[in-house]
Amino acid sequence: MKRKYWWVFGTLQILGLLAGVAGLYVLQDPVFLGGSLLLLLPGTLFSFPLSTLGHTGARWPIWTVYPVAVLVNVVFFAIVALLAARIRKSG
Repeated sequence: MKRKYWWVFGTLQILGLLAGVAGLYVLQDPVFLGGSLLLLLPGTLFSFPLSTLGHTGARWPIWTVYPVAVLVNVVFFAIVALLAARIRKSG
């Protein structure tokens, strides 16, 4: 994939992290918290059960959702980029 797409992806991840920090600590606003979870959606679905909000038996604090979500999103986006490049070369 082109660098432009990686920049857009990185910008969305940073916006999601900033909205999460604002929602959790600075403003304590659930709208920012929900928006950040939507911006980081594929990774959020993976990491949410690891937090105390997603599972009552989890011992990880809620802020750990964000680093795990970003890492999962990077891996997911890299796989999609590799598959797109492979399809373009074959087609």
